[in-house]
Formats: sequence, C-alpha cells, structure tokens
Amino acid sequence: MKDDKQQFHFYAVSCLNWNTNADLLKVLLAQRKADKPRGGGYQTGGCTVYKVPLPADAHYSIDNYVPEVDGIERIADITY
Repeated sequence: MKDDKQQFHFYAVSCLNWNTNADLLKVLLAQRKADKPRGGGYQTGGCTVYKVPLPADAHYSIDNYVPEVDGIERIADITY
C-alpha cells in the first residue's frame, strides 16, 4: 500500500501564537489572522516559519518557540 502522507509540514510562530499545516500558504494565512487582534493593528512584529521534516500529525517537543526535530529548516522571518 502506498503512503501518500506528506513527510513534512510548516510551523509558523510569533511571540503570541503558532500554527502548523502541510500547506505553506494556509499556515501563513492562519498565523497572520491569529496575530491580528479584532481591534486593529498587529500585536506582534511578525513570525518565523520552519519546515519540519515530519508529517503534520507528528508529535514533537518545542523549546523556546522552536521545534526540537533533527533536520528542521528555518525558511523565513516574516514582518507584518
């Protein structure tokens, strides 16, 4: 049987929120929405995006906002 599960996902994190998704655009949109309060401007200066070499449903530890996973890639620092 073929395993069609994507073997990586994206993890976006700011000082207030985090999101994960196998789709980069979806994780960025969700993070931006989470970081924008209902009343107006952004509460954070942006977010950092990592590519995690595990399926989206994998469990792993987070230390100081960063996944503790071998082979993780920091792919972007986004400023709002």
